[in-house]
Amino acid sequence: MSENNIFIKNNIMSFVNKCKKDNDIKQKIAFKIEELVNNIKCFFCLDEKQCWDYRGQKFKGDGKGEFYRKICKHCLNRELKILWIEDSITNELFGPFGIKLFRYDSQAGSDRFIALEEYVVRKNQQLLKPEYNKSSVDSIHTNKKTYEIEVELGNIINTCKQAIEAYAGNIPSMINLIKNIKLNISNFEEESNKNTLICEEIEKNHFLYVAIKNNSSKKNKKFCYIYNYEKFYLDIQIDIFEIKTLNESAHHMCSKIVNDSAEKNIHDIIKLFELNYEHSDVNHHL
Repeated sequence: MSENNIFIKNNIMSFVNKCKKDNDIKQKIAFKIEELVNNIKCFFCLDEKQCWDYRGQKFKGDGKGEFYRKICKHCLNRELKILWIEDSITNELFGPFGIKLFRYDSQAGSDRFIALEEYVVRKNQQLLKPEYNKSSVDSIHTNKKTYEIEVELGNIINTCKQAIEAYAGNIPSMINLIKNIKLNISNFEEESNKNTLICEEIEKNHFLYVAIKNNSSKKNKKFCYIYNYEKFYLDIQIDIFEIKTLNESAHHMCSKIVNDSAEKNIHDIIKLFELNYEHSDVNHHL
């Protein structure tokens, strides 16, 4: 590597090291830039193999622009007579990999650091601070004793449906959302999972989460030893969250919650299949 290349590299790394002492987001970006720097061979073009230059006075006013894109001569292992690629009306040019191009003789490390920073952020927007346009929550809490469980559950479901429609309208996934809520609040078995998160990306950058805490129980009663009946003790907390994301970082975070929830459901289904297979295998041998 030439002395000029090493000079530019060291200059870039001085800015990288400053960022490493900044906040958590800046540090993560700095480490990504350092990964790129450690693999770059030409710091004049940042391995884009291209740069720009002025076309010259004799071409001024021909309508094709004052600049032109050219092959980076610092990358060549042999001399080329023609380095021209295309004319340009601007010097705000980007290479084939998306990194900003520089004038062929420029050695400014600060500008190259900014170009690498912009590239890293564009490719890894999850590193940025999440930004949200809107975040709302609707809480529904039912704590009561009842014998008419279907009526009470119906009231809870209707309240949930109204809240979801207020946030998202009559979305296509409404039926599945309501079905999942009803399934979870209808569960009175002590050994079952009473905390549930139902997730849905209802449209691009618009998420809906339904967190359910169900601590309900039931008891079997007898009246004068004549007939049996059930008494239900409802203790249900439902929080409906609506989140609209503004940047890729926020979208990445919200999508991860959806994917993690789906992955957990898949694992539960696999366990169920394995259990059924074991039972089937035992019955077969019997």
